[in-house]
Amino acid sequence: MRASLISTMGMSPGVVTSAMDCLLKEDIHVDRVGIITTSHDAILKTGIPLIEREFERAGVPLKLYIVEKDDITCEEDVWEMMFQVKKAFSEVDGMKYVSIAGGRKAMVSVVATMAQLFGPSKLVHVVSGIAETRGRIDSLIGASESTIREVLHPPDAKLVEIPILSYPIEWRERAAEILKLATESSTPVNELTTSLEEGGYLDRGRITPKGRNLLSLLE
Repeated sequence: MRASLISTMGMSPGVVTSAMDCLLKEDIHVDRVGIITTSHDAILKTGIPLIEREFERAGVPLKLYIVEKDDITCEEDVWEMMFQVKKAFSEVDGMKYVSIAGGRKAMVSVVATMAQLFGPSKLVHVVSGIAETRGRIDSLIGASESTIREVLHPPDAKLVEIPILSYPIEWRERAAEILKLATESSTPVNELTTSLEEGGYLDRGRITPKGRNLLSLLE
C-alpha cells in the first residue's frame, strides 16, 4: 500500500523519520512527506537539514509547510497554521497518515482538526523513549553519525492510531454554502447553522470575521 505522510515537527526531528519507519514495517510505503512546523531558528537551521538528508537517502520527496512564527501565540497564528495544513492536505491524493507526535500543543490540535476536515486520513502518534529523551535538536549538534541515526530511526518507535471521524465532503460543501449566503443575508435556522452559530462563525444568521476565515478554508 502507498500513502502520504504529513507530520508536525518541533524540537525532536526523529518523530518524523520514525513515523515513516513504522509505516514501512506495516508494509505502507510513503511516497511523499509534508512537514508542518514553525520558523524556530533551531528547527530551520539544524532539524530540517537532518530530516532532508534522511528523506533524500530514502528517495522520498519532502515539502515544508512553515508558519512564519517561532510559536503559535494568537488566533491569527492558528488560522495561518490552518491554511498551511490545508495546503499540505490538498497537494496529496489518496490516504494520508497524519502524525502529531511533534510540535506545540496548538499545532497538534490544528492538524488533528484538519485531518477530520480533509480526509481520508489516519491520525497517528509516534511513541519512542529514545526520540523523547535523546532526540532534541540541541543534543544532536556535533553528535556522531551513529547517535544521529539511532535518534532519527529509533528501534523502539511504534505507532499508536488515534481514532477520528472525518467530516463528509457534503458537510463541508453545505457549510460553505451557508457561510456564503450569510455574507449577503441572514441564513435560515437549521442544525448546521445552529452549530456554526455556537462556534462563532455566524452571529444571528450573519457571517462573522471568524466565519470568513472558515469559508476561505472550506473553499
